[in-house]
Amino acid sequence: MEADIDFLELVKALVANLFVLMGFAALCTLAGSRSVRIGKKKGACLTGLMFGAMGVVVMLTPVVMHPGYRFDSRVGVIGTAALVGGPVTGAVSLVFPILYRLHIGGSGVLAGILSIVLAYVFGLIGFFRLNRQQKAIPLRGVILWAFATGVMIDLVMLTVVTNDFLSQGVAYYGVHGVLLILLMDPLSMALLSALIVLEKHHVGAMCAVADTERRMLHSQKMAAIGQLSHKLAHSILNALTVISGNAELAKAHCNEPAKITGYVDEIVKTINSLSLLTGELVAFASPGLLQLRRMDLNKCLLGVENLLAKNIGTGIEVVVENDLFAGEVMLDPNRIEQVILHLALNAADAMAGAGRLTIRVAPAKLSKDERARLQAGVPAKRWHHGDFSVLTVSDTGCGMTPETVSRIFEPFFTTKENRNNAGLGLSTVYNIVQVHRGFIDVRSRPQHGTTFLIYFPVVE
Repeated sequence: MEADIDFLELVKALVANLFVLMGFAALCTLAGSRSVRIGKKKGACLTGLMFGAMGVVVMLTPVVMHPGYRFDSRVGVIGTAALVGGPVTGAVSLVFPILYRLHIGGSGVLAGILSIVLAYVFGLIGFFRLNRQQKAIPLRGVILWAFATGVMIDLVMLTVVTNDFLSQGVAYYGVHGVLLILLMDPLSMALLSALIVLEKHHVGAMCAVADTERRMLHSQKMAAIGQLSHKLAHSILNALTVISGNAELAKAHCNEPAKITGYVDEIVKTINSLSLLTGELVAFASPGLLQLRRMDLNKCLLGVENLLAKNIGTGIEVVVENDLFAGEVMLDPNRIEQVILHLALNAADAMAGAGRLTIRVAPAKLSKDERARLQAGVPAKRWHHGDFSVLTVSDTGCGMTPETVSRIFEPFFTTKENRNNAGLGLSTVYNIVQVHRGFIDVRSRPQHGTTFLIYFPVVE
């Protein structure tokens, strides 16, 4: 009867432990959202500290099957930290539990520390295996690996403890009680890992929805601005033509040209500057008639080194990478050359005249979610469901903040101090890509360079 009472108390303790882990999963979600604002490395350390603190909390209510040997769900906590959070989070989470286990002491201290380290090692192996060639951590794989990790650690522990370890546990808790205790590690790690991964998937889905909405609004805003700027540009050009003609006539027929030549020259100079600006505005608002042809995107890179050397200087190393299996697309090579030139000039400014510029062509197979994100704002009937050929332009420059990335395609937006820069280069790139029925994506971080990925539908 005493064993039955002890078993019931054991079940209550284990259930309470699992509820604590569920609450901890919610706290980890808050830490994950916080890590977006404080930086990836600091966020990983913060999450690791939370896992470590939780490891100590569960060690405060252990199940003792043999003097000096304590069973609790610390293995599940530490293993989950490495499996879901990665090497930094897992390593930080080790500190508090190891120090606390040393503080407790007892004959099982080495076995206890070994279980903590093994949980980290097995969890880390799972992290790298499950993240290999995966866009998101698969839930099923996480649960299976977490449960298997707990079982493997139990088996290792049973090989290093004393011979009367199991016999004393069976005598006190019964066979079913011992089995329940041994299932503590696999169940706790599988449950905690599943809860955190589910929450990560939920947060990722919410971010994808927000990104899709942002792209739709941006597409609508760009269309409205394009219509307005097209009308405005032509009106300004007509006025400038009249002003320029009259200024030249005044300069040619003035009785005393020496007195007003300087003023008229300044007028002409200003008009030329405005003409350049409005020319860019027209190019942005209406890229013009495209001379589309079916061709390999790799051909647009022929001679690109010589073209860029004349425009960005010799201090920047230009690397061109081709892929023979990129496929054929419908494009206007002159417009694509204009896109490459705009992006290269932008990269040269970001690298301050020294660095590496990589231009690459490669095939791409997009997932359903990626297609939806990139084609947000495009009517569903115009979606391309086949493969894409990707033109990538990467630099090793200063990079951009998320706030800057969200605005770089806006007309007249610029971070450059040069007054002659109209801020229409990337807006023009965006429009050219749009009329090619392509899509553009940007990846950048401060001090880590910038990568532009331009997707063109492959012709079947």
